Amino acid sequence: MQARVEDTVVRRGHFETSAHDARNLVRSRAKVFESADKDLNGVLSFEEFVHTLPKKFVSRRSGEELKRLFDITDVNGDGRVSKQEFFMSTLSLSSKMTGSGLEAVFRKYDRTKDTALDILEFRCMCDDMGFGDIADSLASELPRDENGNLQTQALMDTIMRSTSETAMGMGMSELMKSFVVALSVEANNPVSTGSGEKRIDTTRFSFTGHEPEIARSNLTAMLLKHNVSLATILRQSDQNDDNTISIQEFVHAFEMTLGFRGPKFVAYEIFDQIDADQSGSIAMDEAWDSESDGMLSKAEFMNNMKNFVGDEELWYGQMKDVMLQAFEKIDRDRGGMISIGELQLWLDKLEASGTAG
Repeated sequence: MQARVEDTVVRRGHFETSAHDARNLVRSRAKVFESADKDLNGVLSFEEFVHTLPKKFVSRRSGEELKRLFDITDVNGDGRVSKQEFFMSTLSLSSKMTGSGLEAVFRKYDRTKDTALDILEFRCMCDDMGFGDIADSLASELPRDENGNLQTQALMDTIMRSTSETAMGMGMSELMKSFVVALSVEANNPVSTGSGEKRIDTTRFSFTGHEPEIARSNLTAMLLKHNVSLATILRQSDQNDDNTISIQEFVHAFEMTLGFRGPKFVAYEIFDQIDADQSGSIAMDEAWDSESDGMLSKAEFMNNMKNFVGDEELWYGQMKDVMLQAFEKIDRDRGGMISIGELQLWLDKLEASGTAG
């Protein structure tokens, strides 16, 4: 009995690791596509496609070999690689690189455990992997069952067939193996952004919850324990520095940065709750309000201000008392709560005057 339990734990750990690796690879390739698509037309020319390949791989291959690799990815042969074709090729590569990783990803999103993905589950999977904008168009091209769902095994077969048949017909086994190895090296040695920004170490962060309310309560407790605000974590996850968090950035931060261990749909529902104006993105002022009730308690205000200041010596030496006085000044009715609107008005005055008074 003990041996069976240990075996189950090991297999579950392998399943989660494989899914994690496959998802991270596909997410990184989504960013590569966006960067290479210089004219933002949603397709890659051969020249743009070459920019998606690892530099060392490109330096060691002839132009003819690179063109053959391009032709593999260009499944319909129109001389361009669409985002759908790039995604399918990346899924195929991730399966080769992570073993059961792609299958593990599908199983992770299969909420009903019926070995099929409905359109919502498929959208969530594509969103999380960075290809959410093509989910519906891609789903319309894939085989469906009588209920309109995507059978995971049929999906796996389609993905593997989309590139392998072309590759086999062109005698590409050595080139493809070399490409997979190059991608593996690149995935395990990511290029540093060189920003030098000090980031909060969240490696020990972990919380769970199978319902949004429970997850939010556990998240709040964890953030208080580590003395950090949700806004600070989300600011680190703002990949394009536009001071807003997209649903993809939010879910990624929830799982990869904050260590959420629970159903992905809980993260989506919490995003919807925080997104007060239903704009599809979270502004930083929305993230300050951890209860999403349009109000800030003194604890929320002080915790966010402390993290905004950053320097603990400065905070405890000077700013803490100043911020306590500021809260009392904003909280005119002495109810112990201030509205987001009141906070914004105070911040506007603060910026205009250059003082907290």
